[in-house]
Amino acid sequence: MAVMVGEIEGSNTFTLTSVMVEGESFTTTVEGEAEGFGYVHGTHKFVPTLPDRSAGTITAHFDLVTNEGDFVSGHTMGIYSRSNNIINIKTLDLLPDGTQALVTGTIDLVKREFSWDLRFITD
Repeated sequence: MAVMVGEIEGSNTFTLTSVMVEGESFTTTVEGEAEGFGYVHGTHKFVPTLPDRSAGTITAHFDLVTNEGDFVSGHTMGIYSRSNNIINIKTLDLLPDGTQALVTGTIDLVKREFSWDLRFITD
């Protein structure tokens, strides 16, 4: 079975609103307007898997208020790598209607920005 990743469907930059360190892991919250979709608030939990904490796994939850006023929640999981203040992420998102998406992005801890691209996945 082949998995196909489509063209970029969404691309934006959100504001990084908080970073909370919890022992070895850390959590970030982001929010912003997702052009064509609505307003998003998200939480990422990062758990390092390498001894130097430069890479690991991510789980996340996103809430979206659509442009039509509907409320949608989504879950995501993936991997990250970190070099100084830059965190590169790759996640697979599952939307409530079963749609799957690949999100690639960068979090800049100094600029307090999360820039991302979203592509839908098809079988």
